[in-house]
Amino acid sequence: MMCRAHLCGISQWEHLVDSMKKRKRAAKKKKLMVNKAVYDALMDAASRGKPVYYGELAKLMELNMMDEGDRTKLFKLLENITVYEHKEGRPLLSAIVISRANKMPGYGFFKLARRLGVQKQDNTTFFYAEVRKVFDYWRGKLKE
Repeated sequence: MMCRAHLCGISQWEHLVDSMKKRKRAAKKKKLMVNKAVYDALMDAASRGKPVYYGELAKLMELNMMDEGDRTKLFKLLENITVYEHKEGRPLLSAIVISRANKMPGYGFFKLARRLGVQKQDNTTFFYAEVRKVFDYWRGKLKE
């Protein structure tokens, strides 16, 4: 039996490759939309002086924090945001993303901050100072 694509002069292989490319573009577009949604949520929270819980971002990204792969996706996105903000000369926006349990970012945040050369003191001191910088920088930057 011939597929419709074959009747149009397109081989099944070409049709398959085209379908895969379309799915890949759609997935990339969705990822960019999710990344923008997370970034926008962080900027909004920072402009209002509010922290964001990891679980809130996971929900926004439709991730399950009980799944290690999903946690890795969230942490990688936050790492990318951190590096981007650092390159732009701004305080580390991801500093406001905290655990509900201890009200602090995870170990990876501090490890990256040290790697970027911005953390020179202990984790707690750095965290409070960086959160203050984030809130001060973003306060009033976004329109209501």
